[in-house]
Amino acid sequence: MRAGIHAKLTSSRGLRRAADVLCEPAAIDILAGIDGVSFEDAWPRRVMVELGSINAPVLSLVDLAANKRAAGRPKDLVDLAWIEQKLNAGE
Repeated sequence: MRAGIHAKLTSSRGLRRAADVLCEPAAIDILAGIDGVSFEDAWPRRVMVELGSINAPVLSLVDLAANKRAAGRPKDLVDLAWIEQKLNAGE
């Protein structure tokens, strides 16, 4: 795959839509909705991160933990353990 940004729309959980942005060497998931936290609750706690030349809002660790807990898949629970460790360390 060439370097750059590539996007595709995928269907996830019914009518929710997601865009997968592939920006080598990483991928960014842009989701229309997630479990465990509402947009209205998460937006005030958002964290701004620098992605190249732009600043983008992302979920706070607290909200990401709630999402991972609600998803409950084995890989999410592994992520949740790491997130909780960071939260307990005050990061």
